[in-house]
Amino acid sequence: MQIYRCPWHETWKENRGLEFGKYFCREIDEALVRGFNPDLVLEVNSTRTNGGECCDFIFRDAGLSFFKFLGLAFKKKVRPGKAVVMPWEYHCGHLYQTMGQSLRRELGERADGIMDHALKDAQAFFDDGQITTIKAYANTDFETLP
Repeated sequence: MQIYRCPWHETWKENRGLEFGKYFCREIDEALVRGFNPDLVLEVNSTRTNGGECCDFIFRDAGLSFFKFLGLAFKKKVRPGKAVVMPWEYHCGHLYQTMGQSLRRELGERADGIMDHALKDAQAFFDDGQITTIKAYANTDFETLP
């Protein structure tokens, strides 16, 4: 699957966050696929945030034939159903919370200083209101959709 128009890439670029986006994009798609089905293997050959012409993905042993893929694409394009798009700050809050949890597991209390430093660095990209909004997601349950 090759994706030439990626909303994540555009948003990272628009918010002057491509430096952060390249780390996010290196891991997120494989992690999401693993989370939905640990038996499904996704290979990420390139992402736009990491300088690729496109986001290039290969699903291994997914049983997704060309015709089945066309059927899914048709349903999504022609009969899309309901969709939920969360605001950019929601995704930033989720990323901030997830990184903080991972760092705390590995580093204990030292993670708090690292996360504080990350927020100071983020002020180059976000205004005070956006930083406050990102912090407000600290106790959000991201395991379920709102």
